Amino acid sequence: MGSLAVIVVLLGVAVASFRGDLIRYTLDPKTPFQTYRPPAAPDYAQRKAWYLLPTRPDTPAPGEPTADVFFVAPTTFEGGAQW
Repeated sequence: MGSLAVIVVLLGVAVASFRGDLIRYTLDPKTPFQTYRPPAAPDYAQRKAWYLLPTRPDTPAPGEPTADVFFVAPTTFEGGAQW
């Protein structure tokens, strides 16, 4: 029973000592993020590249309510230097 306690304590010390490395290892995605071919950039000279244009018939009238806009801040991205 005493040798089991020593092994458990040594494992606990090892985990505590290398906790940063263990966390980085488990958070590493193992595959690159860019595994697909991105689509071609839109040609903004074309009408079909725009969702709303004043000359399109489905554009809301000036008195109609406007669309809501929101921004999601990238608070979880830390630069990727570890990956």
